[in-house]
Amino acid sequence: MTMDLKELEIKALFVLGEDISNATDEDLIAIYRLVDKETKAASEAFGQTLMPFVKLMAFVQSELHKRLNERKATNTRTDAGLAYLHHAESITVVDRAAWFKFVHDNWEKAQAYLTAAISKDAVLADLRAQKKPDNVPDDQWAPTLPPGLKSEVFESVRIRKS
Repeated sequence: MTMDLKELEIKALFVLGEDISNATDEDLIAIYRLVDKETKAASEAFGQTLMPFVKLMAFVQSELHKRLNERKATNTRTDAGLAYLHHAESITVVDRAAWFKFVHDNWEKAQAYLTAAISKDAVLADLRAQKKPDNVPDDQWAPTLPPGLKSEVFESVRIRKS
């Protein structure tokens, strides 16, 4: 990690928990960015430290998988523990039009396949495309969400280099 003297001072202030309520916005942003940089560097270093272990674990899993397949077994139980085959399935939509037609034509059965997930971007685009009627004052109009939806706006502070 390459910190200059100013960064070290900021880090010292932060680590010592000194009262920073009188710090300028610039100081607070600098502190945040320094801690963010240090956190990312530490995360990267930790990831590099773990990499040999992660690779070894993947190799061991691969070897056990090969051995189970060779034995036509689904598991192996030892004093050290149990290794077993796990099956998972992924289902994705590859033809949207065909999928929606199926849902429409088979609603009683197909509604069980659906979740409440929606495309936020599509809804926001629709809201932004709505035009205010001329006879409604600006402060009394808001775009209309489709039925069954709720919109909440959250505010937070984000910090980045200018």
